[in-house]
Amino acid sequence: MKKFLLLFLALSALVLMDACGNKSDSQNQKADLSKWRSKSEISYDDVITSDNNSSSNGSSVSAYSAMPENEQALKAAQSVITYEFALDARFHRDGTIIEPTDVPGRYKIIQEFESEKYDDKHLVYRIWIQKFGDDWEYGNLGVESRVTKKTLLTKNGKMKERERAAIYKTESSSVGNINYTIVKQLKPNYVIIYTPSKLKKVDLKKLYNHFKNDYESIRFTVNKNPDDKDYFCIQYGMVFDYDKDTITKLAEW
Repeated sequence: MKKFLLLFLALSALVLMDACGNKSDSQNQKADLSKWRSKSEISYDDVITSDNNSSSNGSSVSAYSAMPENEQALKAAQSVITYEFALDARFHRDGTIIEPTDVPGRYKIIQEFESEKYDDKHLVYRIWIQKFGDDWEYGNLGVESRVTKKTLLTKNGKMKERERAAIYKTESSSVGNINYTIVKQLKPNYVIIYTPSKLKKVDLKKLYNHFKNDYESIRFTVNKNPDDKDYFCIQYGMVFDYDKDTITKLAEW
């Protein structure tokens, strides 16, 4: 009987130890999952922000601001890949292509990288990314493996939507006694200026002088719909008066 009791107590102790061990493993797994979730829930904008503000004295922010715009675009693109595809992405600098486009602040970037998660050291991404104010947004994004030739990710960001919103954003102001509203713009390409009635030559010149350093083409309209016909335009050293159907050199106007 005594031997049976000792055996029972020993077995009970083993069961309790095993239960405690399982509980500890479960807690560790939960902690690991929680850590992974907290990383995956941050946006790529947050990644850029935390990257740029990593130094308490602000030196990282200054360093980022001092970067050429194409280098900022590359950093933003890498943050997108980290957030959208692989948190463990390690990027290869050699062979990287950062190509400016016809749209100001927009770049096409192609870069190789590797990821342990995908067990692939020959991944490549292709992305179009554009700067809006102080932040970035991407458009078409694709990731493929150079080894298997398989496309691993195809995604579209909100670059086009943000570009359209910026182009059609209205801004009302005045120059002297001339009240006007910008109804469409794309710096530095063009601006369309709305006024309720057609402006006289002296007022057209005032607005032209106000905007000439920011835009290559300055167009005037009395239509609130910016895609309707303009009545006057000054661009590339030429003056177009559509009402009179005349074209004059700016120096002679």
